[in-house]
Amino acid sequence: MNAELTFDPEAYRDPHLAEYLFMGMRQLTPPLREALSWDEDPDDAPQNAADDGALDALDVLVIDLCLIAIRFVSAGDAASLASNVPFQDMRRLVAPHVSASFADLFRWAVQEAADKPGYAQRPFSLNLLEEYDQAHGSDYALQAGVFFFRFGAAVVKLHRQASDMEARALQQFHETLYTGLVRAGGNDYHDDDDYYPPHRRPPREPERPKQPTLEELFDELNSLIGLENVKHDLAEMVDFLRVQQLREERGHKTVPTSRHLVFYGNPGTGKTTVARLLGGIYRALGILSRGHMVETDRAGMVAGYVGQTAQKVTRVVNEALGGVLFIDEAYALAAYNQSSNDFGPEAVATLLKLMEDHRDDLVVIVAGYPEKMRNFLRSNPGLESRFNKFIQFDDYSPEELTAILEHFAGQYDYRLSEAARRKATRVFEAAFRLRDEVFGNARFARNLFERAINKQASRIAHIEEITDEMLFTLEPDDIPDAGEMI
Repeated sequence: MNAELTFDPEAYRDPHLAEYLFMGMRQLTPPLREALSWDEDPDDAPQNAADDGALDALDVLVIDLCLIAIRFVSAGDAASLASNVPFQDMRRLVAPHVSASFADLFRWAVQEAADKPGYAQRPFSLNLLEEYDQAHGSDYALQAGVFFFRFGAAVVKLHRQASDMEARALQQFHETLYTGLVRAGGNDYHDDDDYYPPHRRPPREPERPKQPTLEELFDELNSLIGLENVKHDLAEMVDFLRVQQLREERGHKTVPTSRHLVFYGNPGTGKTTVARLLGGIYRALGILSRGHMVETDRAGMVAGYVGQTAQKVTRVVNEALGGVLFIDEAYALAAYNQSSNDFGPEAVATLLKLMEDHRDDLVVIVAGYPEKMRNFLRSNPGLESRFNKFIQFDDYSPEELTAILEHFAGQYDYRLSEAARRKATRVFEAAFRLRDEVFGNARFARNLFERAINKQASRIAHIEEITDEMLFTLEPDDIPDAGEMI
């Protein structure tokens, strides 16, 4: 490098990005220079096109950045690098300081890209920094991974949304950068705040929460109010799966069984909550790789034009891979308006194929009103064969709805006086007697709670001296009458 790298923000079209590149290069060149000195001719190291000599650390970084730009401009189908602001700002920043001419370095990168196409090629400097980290207990390779990925993303997404192809290319590049990287010093690579300009510093990545154990997931399930038959059925199902796994481990025959489920029940009966827990339970058993839940409905799966429905279904299934796809009101997929222009049946057919393609790492749960779900399953023979486990979610009793109301209140530091509790139970009893298939269950209890705290606020707002007890306590006057809620 001919001189110390310097930075003048007035010289760049995107000074924020240019400053980020400047700080990154200043941080990475010293350890990279030392790593290069350990081996004067490391395998695959780029050579100076002018005199066939080894390049300086900054030259190697520049070649890697040129390679990234070349590959991603191709992915983005841009006219040329001449109009790409991140690339041009990078060129302005480094051109006066590289050992070889920038043109020579760029030509070398073009040849390298032709010889090794695709986005799975790791930057050469990343490999050198890994060696440096192993020797010094540092995290420069991780810093370089962030640096290269942010530059690639800037090249692709400048002032626009990345296309699906570009997003896939970026994802592949991200995996290439980070696969195999080991944090040598145990430090978070965001800890060195000097590495990033303050106004461009990326947000700290939250630590991944510890995955709950099978016992913890069942504790949460059993803590739910009501749902006794659901808890029993799931426990029985999990016991069966665990025994089948044990038989397989010992080389015995196992009984093929579908893991997909049908949840029958009215709104507000806990189906979504249980589906989320079931995803975690399947993960804890080793049946699913991730255990997350993706929730959708007809609107998320059916499009209005030929060919679009299959794409929507594929997209939502791909998002759910490794976990649970929860389809609420799934009956709406079956011949929604009985016309030839309805694409609900196409969504079902596509879903069935994808369920078969990903049967080892996908669980689908369909949910809805009991009678409508029975008709839905009869609409396609493939549905009946794949969905043969049924769990009934009963309506909550008035006593259970009162407990749910107290749970909502406790979440926000409210409590019901005994008289208010008795009145709430009477309201729930009246609503329970008159319920139909759209009875809201827990949602009804939630609505009652929200009405109660508004009425309490109106009751106490103009009292001159409001005590904490007044703030916390819901009284009978705060509980809406049955006629207001039904």
